[in-house]
Amino acid sequence: MTLEKKLKDLLFLNKVSRGVMIFGFLASAGGNVLHARKTPIGVAISLGAPVMLFLAFELVSRIPIRKEAHWLFKLVRILATTAIAGIMAYISYRAQRDAFLEQTGDHATAILLPGAIDAFMVVGSVSLIELGIQIRNIEAYMMGSAIKTTVVKPKEDVPPPKKEEPSKKERIAAILARSPDLDVKEIAKLADSSYNYAHSIVSQLRSPVEEVATA
Repeated sequence: MTLEKKLKDLLFLNKVSRGVMIFGFLASAGGNVLHARKTPIGVAISLGAPVMLFLAFELVSRIPIRKEAHWLFKLVRILATTAIAGIMAYISYRAQRDAFLEQTGDHATAILLPGAIDAFMVVGSVSLIELGIQIRNIEAYMMGSAIKTTVVKPKEDVPPPKKEEPSKKERIAAILARSPDLDVKEIAKLADSSYNYAHSIVSQLRSPVEEVATA
């Protein structure tokens, strides 16, 4: 499975988990409203517990803690979220229990259904936290890979072209041009050439000069 496919699946599961959490919130809010007095203030107070519980889970799931954060900061956040969730869940559970008992008359439903509704919110929130961590890790890895592939490699230093050494014939010609009267033996020594080769080259180069002189 490619990272793009895995990221797409995780984003889909993230939406499903958020939908589960929203369903739990609406069910919890509905049970609280049924139990409240049918006045604006009564309805507003009854919605306080599920709304605060929902917002606490939303903040935890959407705002990650930095890895380098102090452990005490992490502990305080976890304890505060747990305390809010515990208090609000207890208040919401009692309100839902009384409302469901009044509406259905079934003690089992009144006792178990509120717990199942609040558990929906807990499962959805925990799933959102875990999925959020995985999604952020994959996105960070993909972004890092994209940056590496777009970095332009520096041009490699091109070595300068090697200067070709002059041939023996060219060296003999250069020496002869500087010192026309130099002995062939000395020319061969300076040009790092054999005497016979130097003699033949010197003869070729001097013959036109000698012909011009005799003419």
